Amino acid sequence: MKLGNTKPLPELFEAAGRDLGFDEGHVASLIGELRVAMVEIGA
Repeated sequence: MKLGNTKPLPELFEAAGRDLGFDEGHVASLIGELRVAMVEIGA
């Protein structure tokens, strides 16, 4: 995944000294949180 015309996000996080992953588990967790938030706001 890229943000605009920048480097891929994992490269940006690595350059910033952050160890953030984008594996299937992380993405599934984010999707689950989005679904809960959408239900809470009635979307």
